[in-house]
Amino acid sequence: DEDSDEVYYTNLVCRYFNHENCTCTEYQNRCKLVPECLKLDKDNVNYVDTLLTALETNTKIDITYKGAFSDCEKEHELWPVGLYIRNSNLYLYAYDPEHKGATSYAYSRMRTVALRYDEHYSIPVGISMDDCISDPFGVATAEPRRVRVHIFNKQAFFEKEKVWPKGSVLTECEDGSIILELTIVDPAAFHAWALSLGENCHVESPDDLAEWVRVSHEKALGLYKGATHEE
Repeated sequence: DEDSDEVYYTNLVCRYFNHENCTCTEYQNRCKLVPECLKLDKDNVNYVDTLLTALETNTKIDITYKGAFSDCEKEHELWPVGLYIRNSNLYLYAYDPEHKGATSYAYSRMRTVALRYDEHYSIPVGISMDDCISDPFGVATAEPRRVRVHIFNKQAFFEKEKVWPKGSVLTECEDGSIILELTIVDPAAFHAWALSLGENCHVESPDDLAEWVRVSHEKALGLYKGATHEE
């Protein structure tokens, strides 16, 4: 319990767990069958204890990190907020005091992790794990932003049936379309989602994300100009 620190023991277990020899019965396919299953290997397991210690003791850490689209490794001082799993990958959500903001760091791209002994921290007000795990599109890679999307045709029906994060507002229009307002923390994942809806989606705000989607649609259209369709 995060308030009392009391530990509750349960008898919940993965359906593929073998009780007799404590192994996985579908080890090779585990990440396909259970997307939340965590990938750990001999090269990255060593830092888990360090991160857990940092979280337990509120100790600052230094990490060497290689971004997904970067050719070089960079060093960061971080104040860990929490760990979470998405799509079989482990992420650290942490506050960066240099940039005065919180974002997610993929465990697989951490090259080194070290404790700053005797240097402790308090998470700034307004920073919490809810900021990163509530985004339905991806992991936290930027500051939270509010978006407004107009969804049309049959797609409106499907999106209306989904369970959207707390704080989202869904308004039904007279023509059957819907207006969806929600907070995102992964602009790239939101961009990909909006593109996947094609002509059934219009990003109304913010302007920069709307323009990004518009330009991407124009580039895609350019690929098909002059193409012929043969029956």
